[in-house]
Amino acid sequence: MNSGNIFQKKYFVLADDITYAHTIAWNDATSTENNYTPIGGYFNNSSCPFIGTFDGQGHTVSGIRIYKGGSDFKADSYLGLFGYIFNGGVVKNVTVSDMRITGYRCVGGIVGRNYEGGSVENCHATATVCLNAIRLPA
Repeated sequence: MNSGNIFQKKYFVLADDITYAHTIAWNDATSTENNYTPIGGYFNNSSCPFIGTFDGQGHTVSGIRIYKGGSDFKADSYLGLFGYIFNGGVVKNVTVSDMRITGYRCVGGIVGRNYEGGSVENCHATATVCLNAIRLPA
């Protein structure tokens, strides 16, 4: 789904729960584990926001680990289940759990950055979610 605007205005439905395999606990502050690429974000120095509709139908996505410990404004930012939604993009009816994300900025459980008309509806993050937005000294 990270290929520019080819999914613009498309509708995606999650048919079952998804669990990503991981080896480090969600609350391990030393974790650099990385097993997931967010849907939408900056890839190859190009903006690729999600602008379709994703309906989780009440399902849960768990086990995501994202570690982007650098200071690159684009490559280490826009992190979550969805990294970046924009201009009518909709994410709804999904729960995230057992998640750990570390990034430079725009870090969120469901969406890292919601910009100019995106929508997040009926989404939940359980208590086993750790988000770290780090800013390194200039």
